[in-house]
Amino acid sequence: MKSRFQKLVIGLTFLVTTGFDNRDTWTLLSDRTWRSDFFAGSEIIFYQTANGLRKAILQIHGSGVPLAGATIFDVETDDEGALLKDGLDLMERDKEVLKSIRLNLTSDTVFMLDNKTFKKKFDYLTALNWQSKIGQADRLDIERLKSISIDKKSIYKTDCFKK
Repeated sequence: MKSRFQKLVIGLTFLVTTGFDNRDTWTLLSDRTWRSDFFAGSEIIFYQTANGLRKAILQIHGSGVPLAGATIFDVETDDEGALLKDGLDLMERDKEVLKSIRLNLTSDTVFMLDNKTFKKKFDYLTALNWQSKIGQADRLDIERLKSISIDKKSIYKTDCFKK
């Protein structure tokens, strides 16, 4: 009897320490498009790169501008949400790293990011190509995006998505 109890305790400890909840949070976020209607709107996508890193791209729309900004983050998840770390500007090639931003899940279809509410828009990824010509709003090739290996705290090479 004591042996079964010990195995149960060891098994539960393993689940807790290996991030069981982390995988659930990532499953809720990943391969989906999330939208906030604040001002002209913004969208964020969560995906995994070819080399297994978890990433997020936040795109901000402007008044009359399809894409006013795009930032890529490294993502760490826990049972309450995610931490978006090492944000880098994809459009300006600005080398300054943004502070970390906490994302709090409120349900499986809503989260709060920087005091803005994001709701699940699609159960697939869609984003604009920040490497498009100025004034154009080409869609990003999502399969290409996911097929590229990229390091932590890095951005994509110039012209890798241009048509």
